[in-house]
Amino acid sequence: MPYLEELSHWDDFAISAVLDPGVRCAATRGFFYVDPHGHAYPCAYTKGKAPPVDMLGDDWRSAVGRETPCTRCSVGPYLEFNLLYQKPVRTALSVVRSYF
Repeated sequence: MPYLEELSHWDDFAISAVLDPGVRCAATRGFFYVDPHGHAYPCAYTKGKAPPVDMLGDDWRSAVGRETPCTRCSVGPYLEFNLLYQKPVRTALSVVRSYF
């Protein structure tokens, strides 16, 4: 499974995210984290590390495709989203195989 393979290569679980120039994160392309005040961040773990976009006052399109302070992470759902965006067919097939 790609998820477990990725985690098996993670060096230090005390660090949940790293900036890898060769990898692009799916955050801001596939999802955002929006806090209760309407501020959008690439993901929940980038709040305070990335400038927010005011979804109530700004045009939300200005948040799409923005750079992220990290590109690889070991955080469960975000790792799964990244794998799905980076390798959609392989990830989908591994999920199907796990049920059969």
